[in-house]
Amino acid sequence: MRKPIIVGNWKMNKNNAETKAFFEAVDGVAASENATYGIGCPFTDLRTALDHAKNLVVAAENCHFEDSGAFTGEVSVPMLEEMGVKYCIIGHSERREMFGDTDETVNKKAKRLIKAGITPILCVGETEADYDAGNSEKVIREELAGSLADLCPKCVGEMVIAYEPIWAIGTGKSASVEIAENCCKIVRDQVKAMYGEEAAEKVRIQYGGSVKPNNIVEYMAQPDIDGALIGGASLKEDSFTEIIEKTKRGTVNSSSDNRIFNYSTVYLSMISITLSRAAPSAWILRSIGLDKSRLKIPMIDLASITYLPDTKSKS
Repeated sequence: MRKPIIVGNWKMNKNNAETKAFFEAVDGVAASENATYGIGCPFTDLRTALDHAKNLVVAAENCHFEDSGAFTGEVSVPMLEEMGVKYCIIGHSERREMFGDTDETVNKKAKRLIKAGITPILCVGETEADYDAGNSEKVIREELAGSLADLCPKCVGEMVIAYEPIWAIGTGKSASVEIAENCCKIVRDQVKAMYGEEAAEKVRIQYGGSVKPNNIVEYMAQPDIDGALIGGASLKEDSFTEIIEKTKRGTVNSSSDNRIFNYSTVYLSMISITLSRAAPSAWILRSIGLDKSRLKIPMIDLASITYLPDTKSKS
């Protein structure tokens, strides 16, 4: 069972006062035993974020692979370790495009983070030109082959890998659910090819690229998508809170065939409504963010919960 992980990436946004206000507003909502919620913030905000985070995990947005030296403006892993940071984003397309990160340097960062006990959130993804040329799979596999080189299977299984099509980052465009699922499946298959089935089944894979409250549930319903790396929608307290609330009452874990749902939340949100063994009506499914056509429909009675295949009504 893979525990979903949804992390905001603030990029170069928010000062300490804004960080404090955000965590005070959102942290309480993020309490969950079934999923991990967090925020990646600039280095200057990390101390404030950590001081106000009880439920949200805090991630750094980058690191250097060297522990110290003449690297003006860089942040070392020991600096993050001393602060108590537990996650760090590496290999983001903006770092690759603007600041010269390569698969080789990303691999060095991953190794140093793992040594420090900090979980890497490793980003991969293709450009629009690569996508249009039909090279998405080739790019994803090549980036993973370089970025994950010479690691141990256990270490890779404990990482987070974020598939972010570059053409969908900050553009308002988003990959269709089918494209996102297919590419995340490619990520899992590449991990399997490099480090075996156990690592592939354990590694958590996020989708990132214009993820918003109105599409998060559909992405999370896919078997190979275990979370999301969220940009713009994580900057606003109300939108990130909505994403948390929607996923808390929806997806709990990934498996090859089914999603397990938190029915207690759904039940409380439907006071005086009794779900019988009749197929749930469309409006009930929509109210919990489900599309009847895409999923097996869970039926509830007082004694047990069973999964029955979705069938067309005979009436």
